[in-house]
Amino acid sequence: MKALIERIRSRILQWTVKFAVFNTTVCGAYWLLVKVFTVIPMDEFTVFGIYVWGAFVLIGNVVFMVYDWALTRL
Repeated sequence: MKALIERIRSRILQWTVKFAVFNTTVCGAYWLLVKVFTVIPMDEFTVFGIYVWGAFVLIGNVVFMVYDWALTRL
């Protein structure tokens, strides 16, 4: 899939598609774990009463960006 996305000429569109696929996958996996398999309770993503799902997604996006950059440089 990486090779297909990188055929797109526009760098901005490439990164937009990559992040869209990544975030869709992460949200889908989270939904499956919480709603279908009931493995993770909803309150597991709270710290001092603050819901931190957004922070996890943001950190995941940064890690994904570094990983994709490193994989491209191989």
